[in-house]
Amino acid sequence: MIQIRSETPQDIAAIHAVNAASFPQEDEANLVDELRKQGALTVSLVAERERQIVGHIAFSPMTIEGADSHFKAVGLAPVAVLPEYQRQGIGIKLVTAGIDACRDLGFDLMFLLGHTEYYPRFGFVPAVPLGYQSIYTPGEGDHPYFMVLPLQQEIKMQGGSVYYHPAFESLG
Repeated sequence: MIQIRSETPQDIAAIHAVNAASFPQEDEANLVDELRKQGALTVSLVAERERQIVGHIAFSPMTIEGADSHFKAVGLAPVAVLPEYQRQGIGIKLVTAGIDACRDLGFDLMFLLGHTEYYPRFGFVPAVPLGYQSIYTPGEGDHPYFMVLPLQQEIKMQGGSVYYHPAFESLG
C-alpha cells in the first residue's frame, strides 16, 4: 500500500536518492536540495511503501508578470518515482495529492513542463495559447509541454511572463 505524506527532515537523503535514480543526471535531485535550502519548497510530498520512500514530488513558488500578476502561482517540478516502482500509479497519486495541497494553500495557477500525454488527465492545458510565456518557450510555436492548471474556479486567465524560482537557474 502506498502512503502519500509531507516530507520530514529524516526523508531528505531518500528524496535525493529517488530523484537521482529517476533522471539521467542529478540535476533534479540537486534542484530539490537547493529549493529546500532556499526555503522555497512550497509543498514536498513523498510516496512511501513499506517504510521505503519510492516517490517524490516538489512544488515551488512562481512569479507572473503582466495581466495575471495578481495570481498566486506555483510550479510542479520535479516528480520522481524509483524506476522499479514506475507505471504503478504512484506518480498519479503524487500529482493528485500535490494539486490538492496547493489548492488548499490558496494557489490560483499551477505550471509545469511535462509530457503532453500524461498531464492533461489532471486538467493541465498548454499555457502558451492562453498567453503565458517563460524562458522555456522561446520564439514562435505552441510549446505544448509548458502547461497550466487553474486551481480555483472561475479564474479568467489573461497571460503574462512566468518565472520559476531562481533555484531553477542551476539546472543544466
